Amino acid sequence: MMPIHLIGTGNLAKKIAIRLEEKEIAITSVISRSIDRAQDLASKYNANSIQLNHNLPDEGMFLLCVNDDSIEPISALLDTKNGMVIHFSGSKSFNNIAEKHKSRGVIWPLQSFTASSNPNWDNIPLIYSYNGFDFESFVAFMNVLGKQQYGLSKDEKAQLHLAAVLVNNFTNLLYTEAEKRLTKSNVSFELLLPILQQMITQLQQVSPAQTQSGPAKRGDLQTLQKHLNLLDDDLELQEIYKLLSKRINPELKL
Repeated sequence: MMPIHLIGTGNLAKKIAIRLEEKEIAITSVISRSIDRAQDLASKYNANSIQLNHNLPDEGMFLLCVNDDSIEPISALLDTKNGMVIHFSGSKSFNNIAEKHKSRGVIWPLQSFTASSNPNWDNIPLIYSYNGFDFESFVAFMNVLGKQQYGLSKDEKAQLHLAAVLVNNFTNLLYTEAEKRLTKSNVSFELLLPILQQMITQLQQVSPAQTQSGPAKRGDLQTLQKHLNLLDDDLELQEIYKLLSKRINPELKL
């Protein structure tokens, strides 16, 4: 495999570094705006540390583990000869990598990466697209990350990314709001874990539409009104409750 240059030192970069080490793939260099952060991560993998825009290598595989807005300007700083530039964003395409690079690719691991997470790469869908030469090297690297690989068009990926935000980020916000309210009432959020786990189990067997339940689905106006009264202290969340209830059951009059 060609030399690997890890650009970035955040959660994603660290998780990819761990995966590469598990697969006995060496990291040649860690590149960051902060030389201290580059040195800190590089020291764990016996790699070179390089400050961004200072004597950057020009050959190898450049892994852009950076925020979405930094993909284009950082890729523009690279001056590769026979290199390959890959980013890992769910919302950006390979067209967001500077056009001067002959080989541009995207591998979006459909997963949230946090400092405390321990991702099982073998179970993570890898959504990819690619443009350029040496597709075999691109696939070889992707095989190191995981085997669940799905080539999607730009439009298909955009819809999937939106769906991921709906089911992950938005639901986690609701978990957070639920936890805050329960904490105020001295009730443990852990009491909700079995019903959350039940939902995941059900979704492995049937469509989400088939699992919808609750007072909005039943049209239970008395319960809905009771909940709305409890939310008088948070009018924004009360409005969210109304909107979601009407989305479940458009015939509701709230």
